[in-house]
Formats: sequence, structure tokens, C-alpha cells
Amino acid sequence: MKKYKIIFLITMILPFLVTIVFLFFLPDSIPAHYNALGEIDRWGSKYEMIIIPIASLVMYGFFLLMIKITKEKQNVKILLISGIVMLIVFLVMTIVFNVKAYLITSNTTYNFNFDIYKIMSSMLGIVLIIIAPLMKKAKLNSIFGLRTSYSMKNEKSWQISQLYGCYIMLISGLIILIGSLFFLSGINCMILLVVILLLDVILSYIFSKRAYKKSL
Repeated sequence: MKKYKIIFLITMILPFLVTIVFLFFLPDSIPAHYNALGEIDRWGSKYEMIIIPIASLVMYGFFLLMIKITKEKQNVKILLISGIVMLIVFLVMTIVFNVKAYLITSNTTYNFNFDIYKIMSSMLGIVLIIIAPLMKKAKLNSIFGLRTSYSMKNEKSWQISQLYGCYIMLISGLIILIGSLFFLSGINCMILLVVILLLDVILSYIFSKRAYKKSL
């Protein structure tokens, strides 16, 4: 468990270190926001780059709070792994935003398509795929897993619900990842993400109700 806590702390610190390094090389004014087409629609101070590391710190604190609340040792491990995965996403986005800002503001000519929306949705698809199997291992709790009024009725309903939730999340992650990498681009990737996540909510409720009926 200790090694997971160390990795968890490191993945929170790394976005700050990456940002600090890039601050030495970035000019005072950098691209600060992109529109739905991925075009720059606002320039701002390079110090705005610290926003993502701060967000990772908030996420770190959020998971620490959940870990403190939970009682089950197995759930603590699951939360730590989930937190590490989420913080790695923040780390990747920190690198992507800083590298893109550097390439745009320098005289470097590059042909690689830095589609931020595609990268973000793809990363979140990967997160769902990685976290999905963890649901099957989660003990009954009010923090992690497929939690509805039906799934939390009893232990058997919980276990069946988590199995359903695992498959729902895994399939959703694959659809988002494949759709974002090969078929969509720009804001359409984020639209796909939102639609799939909304469907997840609906399906989670339906299947948790079915799980409860099976548990009777």
C-alpha cells in the first residue's frame, strides 16, 4: 500500500515540476484558450499554465479525502490506483499544453496535429478502460463503483452491479478511444465523450435495478 501512496504523491508533484521547467522557456504571452475548431481564440500569461497542476493538487486532495472516509483496505487500494490514473491524465495534459504553447510561440515548424480535444477524450477513454476492472474488486461502499439506490440494497446486488458496471465502463472507454483516435476530431470528440457518459448513467441505473432483482 505504501508504494501506491508514494506513486500517488509523485504523480501529483510532476505536473508542477514540468510546468516550472517550461516557464523558463515560454515567452510571457502564450495561447491560453482554443475554440471548438482547435484555433487560438485567446492569448494570456504563461503563468496560466499553473492552472492544470493546481487542478491536479485539488484532485489529489479529493482522493485523499475519499481514502480517509473509506474503511475497507481493498477500497483504499482501488482509490489509490484510480487517483494515480487520473493524475497521470493531468500530467499528460500538462505536457501537451506546454509543448503546444512552446511550438506555437517559437520559430519551430511542426506538422504534428496537436488536436487537444482528441488527446483529452482519448486519455479519458483510456482511464475508463483501466479503471473498469477495479469495479469488480470494490467492496460495498458509498464512494467508488456503480452506486445507485438498487446496487446498494444488499451485498449480492452490489456485486452483480459492479460486474455490469465494469462491462459498461470498459465498452464506453473503447468506444470513446476508438472514436476519438480514428473517426472524430476537434470538439466532436468531446461531444462523443459527453454522450457516452450520459448513456452510462442511464444504463447504470437500468442494470443496477436488474442486479437487485437477481439478488432477491
